[in-house]
Amino acid sequence: MGAVPLAALAVVAPVLTGQVASAGAGHDVATDAAVLAAVAGAVWFGLLVLEALVPGPDRAAAARGRPVVLVVAGVTVAGSVVVEVVLVRGAWLAGVHGPLALVLLVLLGVAAVARRQALVLLTGAAGVAALLAGEPAPALAAPTTIQDTLLGYPLDAPTVLGVLGPGRLNLLWAVVALVLTGAYLAGAWRLRRRGDAWPPGRTGAWLVGCALLLWATSSGLGSHAMATFSSHMGVHMLLSMLVPVLLVLGGPVTLALRALPATPDGPRAWLLSLLDAPLARVLTHPLVSLALFVGSFSALYFSPLYALALPYHWAHQLMFTHFLLTGALFFWPIIGVDRAPRPLPHLGRLALLLAAMPFHAFFGVALMGAGTVIGEQFFGQLALPWVPDLLADQHLGGGIAWASGEVPLLVVVIALLVQWSRADQRDATRRDRHADRDGDAELAAWNAMLADLARGR
Repeated sequence: MGAVPLAALAVVAPVLTGQVASAGAGHDVATDAAVLAAVAGAVWFGLLVLEALVPGPDRAAAARGRPVVLVVAGVTVAGSVVVEVVLVRGAWLAGVHGPLALVLLVLLGVAAVARRQALVLLTGAAGVAALLAGEPAPALAAPTTIQDTLLGYPLDAPTVLGVLGPGRLNLLWAVVALVLTGAYLAGAWRLRRRGDAWPPGRTGAWLVGCALLLWATSSGLGSHAMATFSSHMGVHMLLSMLVPVLLVLGGPVTLALRALPATPDGPRAWLLSLLDAPLARVLTHPLVSLALFVGSFSALYFSPLYALALPYHWAHQLMFTHFLLTGALFFWPIIGVDRAPRPLPHLGRLALLLAAMPFHAFFGVALMGAGTVIGEQFFGQLALPWVPDLLADQHLGGGIAWASGEVPLLVVVIALLVQWSRADQRDATRRDRHADRDGDAELAAWNAMLADLARGR
Protein backbone atom coordinates (compact mmCIF):
# COMPACT_ATOMS: atom_id res chain seq x y z
CA MET A 1 0.00 0.00 0.00
CA GLY A 2 2.80 2.42 0.84
CA ALA A 3 4.33 1.93 -2.61
CA VAL A 4 1.22 3.10 -4.45
CA PRO A 5 1.68 6.84 -3.75
CA LEU A 6 5.35 6.60 -4.74
CA ALA A 7 4.47 4.80 -7.97
CA ALA A 8 1.78 7.38 -8.77
CA LEU A 9 4.24 10.19 -8.13
CA ALA A 10 6.80 8.59 -10.46
CA VAL A 11 4.18 8.37 -13.22
CA VAL A 12 2.67 11.82 -12.78
CA ALA A 13 5.77 13.90 -11.94
CA PRO A 14 7.20 13.99 -15.52
CA VAL A 15 3.85 15.24 -16.79
CA LEU A 16 3.63 18.00 -14.20
CA THR A 17 7.15 19.21 -14.91
CA GLY A 18 6.74 19.06 -18.71
CA GLN A 19 5.75 21.81 -21.08
CA VAL A 20 2.16 20.66 -21.24
CA ALA A 21 1.53 21.85 -17.68
CA SER A 22 3.57 25.02 -17.77
CA ALA A 23 1.36 27.94 -18.81
CA GLY A 24 -0.77 29.36 -21.58
CA ALA A 25 -4.42 29.14 -22.50
CA GLY A 26 -5.93 25.79 -21.63
CA HIS A 27 -3.01 24.53 -19.59
CA ASP A 28 -5.40 23.49 -16.78
CA VAL A 29 -7.34 21.05 -18.99
CA ALA A 30 -4.15 19.97 -20.76
CA THR A 31 -2.55 19.11 -17.42
CA ASP A 32 -5.53 17.03 -16.31
CA ALA A 33 -5.67 15.22 -19.66
CA ALA A 34 -1.96 14.43 -19.55
CA VAL A 35 -2.23 13.11 -15.97
CA LEU A 36 -5.17 10.86 -16.88
CA ALA A 37 -3.30 9.57 -19.91
CA ALA A 38 -0.17 8.84 -17.87
CA VAL A 39 -2.03 6.95 -15.14
CA ALA A 40 -4.15 4.95 -17.60
CA GLY A 41 -1.08 4.14 -19.70
CA ALA A 42 0.83 2.98 -16.62
CA VAL A 43 -2.00 0.65 -15.60
CA TRP A 44 -2.23 -0.73 -19.11
CA PHE A 45 1.50 -1.24 -19.44
CA GLY A 46 1.75 -2.77 -15.95
CA LEU A 47 -0.98 -5.30 -16.69
CA LEU A 48 0.74 -6.46 -19.86
CA VAL A 49 4.11 -6.73 -18.12
CA LEU A 50 2.53 -8.72 -15.29
CA GLU A 51 0.90 -11.08 -17.76
CA ALA A 52 4.18 -11.56 -19.65
CA LEU A 53 6.18 -12.31 -16.48
CA VAL A 54 3.70 -14.70 -14.87
CA PRO A 55 4.42 -18.41 -15.52
CA GLY A 56 2.27 -20.26 -18.01
CA PRO A 57 -0.06 -22.13 -15.58
CA ASP A 58 -0.93 -18.91 -13.74
CA ARG A 59 -1.25 -16.73 -16.83
CA ALA A 60 -5.01 -17.18 -17.14
CA ALA A 61 -5.54 -15.85 -13.62
CA ALA A 62 -3.20 -12.92 -14.26
CA ALA A 63 -5.06 -12.04 -17.45
CA ARG A 64 -8.47 -12.02 -15.76
CA GLY A 65 -10.22 -8.79 -16.62
CA ARG A 66 -7.52 -7.80 -19.12
CA PRO A 67 -9.90 -6.95 -21.99
CA VAL A 68 -11.95 -4.63 -19.79
CA VAL A 69 -8.87 -2.87 -18.44
CA LEU A 70 -7.40 -2.52 -21.93
CA VAL A 71 -10.58 -0.97 -23.29
CA VAL A 72 -10.99 1.46 -20.36
CA ALA A 73 -7.31 2.41 -20.29
CA GLY A 74 -7.12 2.70 -24.08
CA VAL A 75 -10.17 4.95 -24.28
CA THR A 76 -8.80 7.08 -21.44
CA VAL A 77 -5.39 7.48 -23.05
CA ALA A 78 -6.76 8.19 -26.52
CA GLY A 79 -9.42 10.56 -25.23
CA SER A 80 -6.91 12.42 -23.08
CA VAL A 81 -4.48 12.86 -25.96
CA VAL A 82 -7.25 14.11 -28.26
CA VAL A 83 -8.49 16.54 -25.61
CA GLU A 84 -5.01 17.89 -24.93
CA VAL A 85 -3.83 18.21 -28.53
CA VAL A 86 -6.94 18.89 -30.57
CA LEU A 87 -9.49 20.56 -28.31
CA VAL A 88 -7.14 22.47 -26.03
CA ARG A 89 -4.05 23.24 -28.02
CA GLY A 90 -5.65 23.27 -31.47
CA ALA A 91 -2.41 21.87 -32.83
CA TRP A 92 -3.24 18.55 -34.47
CA LEU A 93 -0.77 19.00 -37.35
CA ALA A 94 1.12 22.08 -36.17
CA GLY A 95 4.82 21.74 -35.49
CA VAL A 96 6.06 18.58 -33.78
CA HIS A 97 3.32 18.32 -31.17
CA GLY A 98 0.56 17.07 -33.48
CA PRO A 99 2.58 14.38 -35.31
CA LEU A 100 3.89 13.03 -32.00
CA ALA A 101 0.34 12.70 -30.73
CA LEU A 102 -0.69 10.92 -33.93
CA VAL A 103 2.21 8.45 -33.59
CA LEU A 104 1.26 7.84 -29.95
CA LEU A 105 -2.35 7.04 -30.85
CA VAL A 106 -1.25 4.66 -33.64
CA LEU A 107 1.14 2.80 -31.31
CA LEU A 108 -1.53 2.45 -28.64
CA GLY A 109 -4.12 1.30 -31.16
CA VAL A 110 -1.84 -1.41 -32.56
CA ALA A 111 -0.82 -2.49 -29.05
CA ALA A 112 -4.49 -2.97 -28.19
CA VAL A 113 -4.86 -5.75 -30.75
CA ALA A 114 -1.32 -7.15 -30.74
CA ARG A 115 -0.39 -9.69 -28.09
CA ARG A 116 3.20 -10.71 -28.52
CA GLN A 117 4.40 -7.30 -29.67
CA ALA A 118 2.31 -5.33 -27.14
CA LEU A 119 5.19 -4.74 -24.74
CA VAL A 120 7.48 -3.48 -27.48
CA LEU A 121 4.80 -1.19 -28.87
CA LEU A 122 3.91 0.19 -25.46
CA THR A 123 7.58 0.81 -24.70
CA GLY A 124 7.75 2.89 -27.86
CA ALA A 125 4.53 4.63 -26.89
CA ALA A 126 6.02 5.51 -23.49
CA GLY A 127 8.98 7.13 -25.21
CA VAL A 128 6.75 9.11 -27.54
CA ALA A 129 4.60 10.18 -24.58
CA ALA A 130 7.72 11.44 -22.80
CA LEU A 131 8.67 13.50 -25.86
CA LEU A 132 5.12 14.79 -26.12
CA ALA A 133 5.14 15.92 -22.47
CA GLY A 134 8.39 17.83 -22.96
CA GLU A 135 7.66 19.32 -26.38
CA PRO A 136 6.28 22.88 -26.18
CA ALA A 137 2.81 23.11 -27.67
CA PRO A 138 2.31 25.75 -30.38
CA ALA A 139 -0.41 27.38 -28.33
CA LEU A 140 2.20 28.38 -25.77
CA ALA A 141 3.82 30.74 -28.26
CA ALA A 142 0.57 32.68 -28.82
CA PRO A 143 -0.03 35.93 -26.94
CA THR A 144 -1.82 35.26 -23.68
CA THR A 145 -3.45 37.38 -21.00
CA ILE A 146 -2.40 37.27 -17.37
CA GLN A 147 -5.46 35.13 -16.65
CA ASP A 148 -4.49 32.62 -19.36
CA THR A 149 -0.96 32.47 -17.96
CA LEU A 150 -1.91 32.00 -14.31
CA LEU A 151 -5.29 30.25 -14.58
CA GLY A 152 -5.45 28.84 -18.11
CA TYR A 153 -8.78 30.50 -18.91
CA PRO A 154 -10.48 33.92 -18.84
CA LEU A 155 -12.62 34.79 -15.88
CA ASP A 156 -15.58 37.17 -15.64
CA ALA A 157 -16.94 38.99 -12.62
CA PRO A 158 -19.03 36.62 -10.49
CA THR A 159 -22.82 36.70 -10.53
CA VAL A 160 -25.27 34.54 -8.61
CA LEU A 161 -26.25 32.56 -11.70
CA GLY A 162 -22.65 32.45 -12.88
CA VAL A 163 -21.39 31.02 -9.60
CA LEU A 164 -24.20 28.47 -9.28
CA GLY A 165 -24.22 27.47 -12.96
CA PRO A 166 -21.64 25.65 -15.08
CA GLY A 167 -18.14 27.06 -15.13
CA ARG A 168 -14.77 25.89 -16.34
CA LEU A 169 -14.76 22.09 -16.64
CA ASN A 170 -12.37 20.53 -14.14
CA LEU A 171 -11.51 17.52 -16.28
CA LEU A 172 -9.80 15.47 -13.59
CA TRP A 173 -12.57 15.71 -11.00
CA ALA A 174 -15.28 15.37 -13.63
CA VAL A 175 -13.78 12.02 -14.63
CA VAL A 176 -13.41 10.99 -10.98
CA ALA A 177 -17.04 11.87 -10.20
CA LEU A 178 -18.35 9.99 -13.24
CA VAL A 179 -16.20 6.93 -12.52
CA LEU A 180 -17.31 6.84 -8.87
CA THR A 181 -20.94 7.14 -9.94
CA GLY A 182 -20.68 4.44 -12.59
CA ALA A 183 -18.79 1.99 -10.38
CA TYR A 184 -21.27 2.40 -7.51
CA LEU A 185 -24.32 1.95 -9.74
CA ALA A 186 -22.72 -1.11 -11.33
CA GLY A 187 -22.18 -2.66 -7.89
CA ALA A 188 -25.74 -1.91 -6.76
CA TRP A 189 -27.14 -3.30 -10.04
CA ARG A 190 -25.11 -6.48 -9.61
CA LEU A 191 -26.54 -7.02 -6.13
CA ARG A 192 -30.06 -6.41 -7.35
CA ARG A 193 -29.61 -8.79 -10.30
CA ARG A 194 -28.75 -11.65 -7.98
CA GLY A 195 -31.63 -10.83 -5.63
CA ASP A 196 -29.78 -8.99 -2.82
CA ALA A 197 -31.15 -5.76 -1.41
CA TRP A 198 -29.18 -2.54 -1.14
CA PRO A 199 -30.68 0.43 0.79
CA PRO A 200 -31.75 3.20 -1.59
CA GLY A 201 -30.78 5.80 1.00
CA ARG A 202 -27.13 4.82 0.67
CA THR A 203 -27.34 5.03 -3.11
CA GLY A 204 -28.95 8.44 -2.86
CA ALA A 205 -26.26 9.73 -0.49
CA TRP A 206 -23.49 8.52 -2.79
CA LEU A 207 -25.04 9.99 -5.94
CA VAL A 208 -25.65 13.36 -4.27
CA GLY A 209 -22.06 13.33 -3.01
CA CYS A 210 -20.69 12.65 -6.49
CA ALA A 211 -22.94 15.33 -8.00
CA LEU A 212 -21.80 17.83 -5.37
CA LEU A 213 -18.17 16.90 -6.07
CA LEU A 214 -18.71 17.60 -9.77
CA TRP A 215 -20.52 20.87 -9.07
CA ALA A 216 -17.97 22.14 -6.56
CA THR A 217 -15.08 21.68 -8.97
CA SER A 218 -16.69 22.46 -12.36
CA SER A 219 -19.22 25.17 -11.52
CA GLY A 220 -18.69 28.91 -11.53
CA LEU A 221 -17.66 28.59 -7.90
CA GLY A 222 -14.99 26.07 -8.84
CA SER A 223 -13.71 28.32 -11.63
CA HIS A 224 -13.35 31.28 -9.27
CA ALA A 225 -11.76 29.07 -6.59
CA MET A 226 -8.52 29.23 -8.55
CA ALA A 227 -8.56 33.05 -8.51
CA THR A 228 -10.11 34.34 -5.26
CA PHE A 229 -9.58 33.27 -1.67
CA SER A 230 -13.26 33.45 -0.72
CA SER A 231 -14.35 31.14 -3.56
CA HIS A 232 -11.49 28.79 -2.77
CA MET A 233 -12.65 28.58 0.84
CA GLY A 234 -16.18 27.78 -0.31
CA VAL A 235 -14.92 24.84 -2.36
CA HIS A 236 -12.65 23.82 0.52
CA MET A 237 -15.60 23.59 2.90
CA LEU A 238 -17.66 21.60 0.42
CA LEU A 239 -14.89 19.11 -0.30
CA SER A 240 -13.80 18.62 3.30
CA MET A 241 -17.06 18.96 5.23
CA LEU A 242 -20.04 18.01 3.08
CA VAL A 243 -18.97 15.76 0.19
CA PRO A 244 -17.10 13.28 2.47
CA VAL A 245 -20.14 13.03 4.77
CA LEU A 246 -22.35 12.00 1.85
CA LEU A 247 -19.79 9.57 0.47
CA VAL A 248 -19.16 7.73 3.74
CA LEU A 249 -22.93 7.42 4.24
CA GLY A 250 -23.02 5.59 0.90
CA GLY A 251 -21.08 2.60 2.27
CA PRO A 252 -18.89 2.04 -0.83
CA VAL A 253 -16.59 -0.50 0.84
CA THR A 254 -19.48 -2.67 2.00
CA LEU A 255 -21.02 -2.51 -1.46
CA ALA A 256 -17.73 -3.46 -3.11
CA LEU A 257 -17.16 -6.40 -0.75
CA ARG A 258 -20.66 -7.70 -1.48
CA ALA A 259 -20.58 -7.12 -5.23
CA LEU A 260 -17.05 -8.23 -6.14
CA PRO A 261 -16.38 -11.96 -6.63
CA ALA A 262 -14.56 -13.67 -3.77
CA THR A 263 -11.45 -14.74 -5.70
CA PRO A 264 -8.12 -15.18 -3.90
CA ASP A 265 -6.26 -12.73 -6.15
CA GLY A 266 -9.01 -10.43 -7.39
CA PRO A 267 -10.08 -6.86 -6.58
CA ARG A 268 -11.98 -7.97 -3.47
CA ALA A 269 -8.84 -9.52 -1.99
CA TRP A 270 -6.89 -6.35 -2.85
CA LEU A 271 -9.49 -4.22 -1.07
CA LEU A 272 -9.37 -6.39 2.04
CA SER A 273 -5.59 -6.24 2.14
CA LEU A 274 -5.79 -2.45 1.76
CA LEU A 275 -8.17 -2.20 4.74
CA ASP A 276 -5.94 -4.45 6.85
CA ALA A 277 -2.73 -2.62 5.96
CA PRO A 278 -0.86 -0.94 8.84
CA LEU A 279 -1.00 2.42 7.08
CA ALA A 280 -4.81 2.25 6.92
CA ARG A 281 -4.98 1.54 10.64
CA VAL A 282 -2.66 4.48 11.36
CA LEU A 283 -4.56 6.95 9.16
CA THR A 284 -7.93 5.95 10.64
CA HIS A 285 -6.72 6.23 14.23
CA PRO A 286 -8.99 8.82 15.89
CA LEU A 287 -6.14 11.06 16.98
CA VAL A 288 -4.40 10.88 13.60
CA SER A 289 -7.56 11.57 11.59
CA LEU A 290 -8.44 14.45 13.94
CA ALA A 291 -4.95 15.95 13.59
CA LEU A 292 -5.08 15.67 9.80
CA PHE A 293 -8.56 17.16 9.62
CA VAL A 294 -8.10 20.19 11.87
CA GLY A 295 -4.33 20.61 11.74
CA SER A 296 -4.02 20.72 7.97
CA PHE A 297 -6.09 23.92 7.88
CA SER A 298 -3.49 25.87 9.82
CA ALA A 299 -0.56 24.05 8.24
CA LEU A 300 -1.73 25.03 4.76
CA TYR A 301 -2.97 28.60 5.16
CA PHE A 302 -0.78 29.91 7.98
CA SER A 303 2.45 28.75 6.35
CA PRO A 304 4.01 29.50 2.94
CA LEU A 305 2.46 26.35 1.43
CA TYR A 306 -0.74 27.95 0.12
CA ALA A 307 1.08 30.91 -1.41
CA LEU A 308 3.58 28.58 -3.10
CA ALA A 309 0.78 26.39 -4.51
CA LEU A 310 -1.35 29.20 -5.95
CA PRO A 311 0.33 29.55 -9.40
CA TYR A 312 0.11 25.84 -10.25
CA HIS A 313 -3.02 24.07 -11.45
CA TRP A 314 -1.75 20.67 -10.29
CA ALA A 315 -1.23 22.09 -6.79
CA HIS A 316 -4.88 23.15 -6.66
CA GLN A 317 -5.89 19.64 -7.68
CA LEU A 318 -3.64 18.23 -4.96
CA MET A 319 -5.26 20.51 -2.39
CA PHE A 320 -8.71 19.35 -3.49
CA THR A 321 -7.56 15.74 -3.13
CA HIS A 322 -6.24 16.47 0.35
CA PHE A 323 -9.47 18.13 1.45
CA LEU A 324 -11.56 15.18 0.24
CA LEU A 325 -9.34 12.47 1.73
CA THR A 326 -8.85 14.08 5.14
CA GLY A 327 -12.59 14.70 5.39
CA ALA A 328 -13.36 11.09 4.49
CA LEU A 329 -10.80 9.76 6.99
CA PHE A 330 -12.31 11.90 9.75
CA PHE A 331 -15.99 11.20 9.12
CA TRP A 332 -15.62 7.51 8.23
CA PRO A 333 -15.24 6.18 11.81
CA ILE A 334 -17.86 8.66 13.08
CA ILE A 335 -20.88 8.09 10.81
CA GLY A 336 -19.56 5.85 8.03
CA VAL A 337 -21.65 2.85 7.04
CA ASP A 338 -18.52 0.81 6.38
CA ARG A 339 -16.79 -0.73 9.38
CA ALA A 340 -13.62 1.27 10.07
CA PRO A 341 -10.28 -0.47 10.72
CA ARG A 342 -10.47 1.07 14.21
CA PRO A 343 -14.18 1.06 15.18
CA LEU A 344 -15.27 3.44 17.94
CA PRO A 345 -18.22 3.24 20.35
CA HIS A 346 -20.91 5.81 19.72
CA LEU A 347 -19.88 7.86 22.75
CA GLY A 348 -16.31 7.97 21.45
CA ARG A 349 -17.55 9.07 18.03
CA LEU A 350 -19.50 11.93 19.56
CA ALA A 351 -16.46 12.98 21.62
CA LEU A 352 -14.25 12.96 18.51
CA LEU A 353 -16.72 15.13 16.63
CA LEU A 354 -17.11 17.60 19.48
CA ALA A 355 -13.32 17.83 19.80
CA ALA A 356 -13.04 19.05 16.19
CA MET A 357 -15.67 21.79 16.42
CA PRO A 358 -13.68 24.37 18.46
CA PHE A 359 -10.62 24.05 16.21
CA HIS A 360 -12.74 24.69 13.15
CA ALA A 361 -14.31 27.79 14.69
CA PHE A 362 -10.90 29.13 15.79
CA PHE A 363 -9.59 28.71 12.23
CA GLY A 364 -12.40 30.78 10.73
CA VAL A 365 -12.07 33.50 13.38
CA ALA A 366 -8.29 33.63 12.84
CA LEU A 367 -8.79 34.21 9.12
CA MET A 368 -11.33 36.94 9.74
CA GLY A 369 -8.94 38.70 12.09
CA ALA A 370 -5.77 38.33 10.01
CA GLY A 371 -4.04 41.56 9.04
CA THR A 372 -1.93 40.25 6.14
CA VAL A 373 -3.02 38.83 2.80
CA ILE A 374 -2.22 35.16 2.22
CA GLY A 375 -0.83 34.70 -1.30
CA GLU A 376 -0.69 38.45 -1.91
CA GLN A 377 1.87 38.16 -4.72
CA PHE A 378 -0.29 35.80 -6.82
CA PHE A 379 -3.55 37.65 -6.25
CA GLY A 380 -1.80 40.95 -6.91
CA GLN A 381 -0.46 39.70 -10.25
CA LEU A 382 -3.91 38.44 -11.22
CA ALA A 383 -5.36 41.85 -10.33
CA LEU A 384 -9.03 41.02 -10.73
CA PRO A 385 -10.95 44.31 -11.03
CA TRP A 386 -13.89 43.03 -8.97
CA VAL A 387 -11.60 42.19 -6.01
CA PRO A 388 -10.19 45.62 -5.14
CA ASP A 389 -9.51 44.70 -1.49
CA LEU A 390 -7.69 41.40 -1.12
CA LEU A 391 -7.80 41.48 2.67
CA ALA A 392 -11.58 41.96 2.66
CA ASP A 393 -11.91 38.97 0.33
CA GLN A 394 -9.77 36.94 2.72
CA HIS A 395 -11.93 37.99 5.67
CA LEU A 396 -14.97 36.90 3.64
CA GLY A 397 -13.30 33.54 3.16
CA GLY A 398 -12.78 33.27 6.90
CA GLY A 399 -16.45 34.02 7.46
CA ILE A 400 -17.39 31.31 4.97
CA ALA A 401 -15.13 28.84 6.78
CA TRP A 402 -16.62 29.70 10.16
CA ALA A 403 -20.28 29.77 9.10
CA SER A 404 -20.43 26.96 6.55
CA GLY A 405 -18.54 24.50 8.73
CA GLU A 406 -21.05 24.53 11.55
CA VAL A 407 -24.01 23.32 9.48
CA PRO A 408 -22.33 20.11 8.19
CA LEU A 409 -21.11 19.31 11.71
CA LEU A 410 -24.65 19.72 13.02
CA VAL A 411 -25.88 17.36 10.30
CA VAL A 412 -23.20 14.86 11.32
CA VAL A 413 -24.27 15.10 14.98
CA ILE A 414 -27.88 14.38 14.02
CA ALA A 415 -26.85 11.46 11.79
CA LEU A 416 -24.68 10.07 14.60
CA LEU A 417 -27.50 10.29 17.14
CA VAL A 418 -29.88 8.55 14.71
CA GLN A 419 -27.35 5.76 14.14
CA TRP A 420 -26.82 5.47 17.88
CA SER A 421 -30.57 5.16 18.51
CA ARG A 422 -30.95 2.54 15.78
CA ALA A 423 -28.02 0.55 17.18
CA ASP A 424 -29.65 0.55 20.63
CA GLN A 425 -32.93 -0.61 19.11
CA ARG A 426 -31.17 -3.45 17.29
CA ASP A 427 -29.46 -4.48 20.54
CA ALA A 428 -32.76 -4.42 22.40
CA THR A 429 -34.44 -6.49 19.69
CA ARG A 430 -31.59 -8.99 19.75
CA ARG A 431 -31.82 -9.31 23.56
CA ASP A 432 -35.59 -9.81 23.33
CA ARG A 433 -35.17 -12.60 20.78
CA HIS A 434 -32.53 -14.22 22.99
CA ALA A 435 -34.84 -13.97 25.99
CA ASP A 436 -37.70 -15.57 24.05
CA ARG A 437 -35.48 -18.50 23.11
CA ASP A 438 -34.18 -19.29 26.62
CA GLY A 439 -37.21 -18.22 28.63
CA ASP A 440 -35.49 -15.05 29.82
CA ALA A 441 -32.91 -17.05 31.78
CA GLU A 442 -30.74 -13.98 32.31
CA LEU A 443 -33.55 -12.08 34.04
CA ALA A 444 -34.44 -15.13 36.11
CA ALA A 445 -30.84 -15.49 37.26
CA TRP A 446 -30.71 -11.81 38.18
CA ASN A 447 -33.92 -12.10 40.24
CA ALA A 448 -32.61 -15.22 41.94
CA MET A 449 -29.42 -13.39 42.91
CA LEU A 450 -31.41 -10.51 44.37
CA ALA A 451 -33.56 -12.98 46.33
CA ASP A 452 -30.44 -14.69 47.77
CA LEU A 453 -29.06 -11.35 48.83
CA ALA A 454 -32.35 -10.44 50.50
CA ARG A 455 -32.47 -13.74 52.46
CA GLY A 456 -28.88 -13.34 53.60
CA ARG A 457 -29.49 -9.89 55.10
